[in-house]
Amino acid sequence: MTVTESLEKTPVEIQEVKICRDMPVSFRRKEYLRQIKNPYMFKCGEVKVYLSFSQNGKPLKEALKDCLYAVGAYPPCDDV
Repeated sequence: MTVTESLEKTPVEIQEVKICRDMPVSFRRKEYLRQIKNPYMFKCGEVKVYLSFSQNGKPLKEALKDCLYAVGAYPPCDDV
């Protein structure tokens, strides 16, 4: 599937994805992927979310910390 074809598809609403927390992690991963269909493209309410990663970019954990810190939802410490 090309990027254009992928963008034309309707993304899955992530709030509708339901995973049983009592199941093993391996099962939960598979179930999440089965329900979300494309983990790089989904909806959260009215917002369409498209994920992509740079080969030379920051690690995801660091990028998320920066985003959360910018909106005041994360304490400024490096030991997390």
